[in-house]
Amino acid sequence: MGEQRYHGYTDWGKEAHIVDDNEQLRTAYDQADFIQKIRLDASKYLSYKMNLQVSSTTNLNRFDQLNDFSNGQPKFEGLVSSDVYPLD
Repeated sequence: MGEQRYHGYTDWGKEAHIVDDNEQLRTAYDQADFIQKIRLDASKYLSYKMNLQVSSTTNLNRFDQLNDFSNGQPKFEGLVSSDVYPLD
């Protein structure tokens, strides 16, 4: 969102039930990344490099679904994207 609306629509993106001023609510997530790089010099002319990476992210509520309504109530309140679109 933010407050920069150069297109001229001052209320663009201001969904009353999911936006507080210019801040999107319930769309935060946590992420952890671990990286390890290893280099092994086998000889003067030969070396091995190995890179290990692991990343993990919590579920993320999708703003485009949080602003959908059904029967006057938020349709996906509290759901995360994997609940709506299963990853199986």
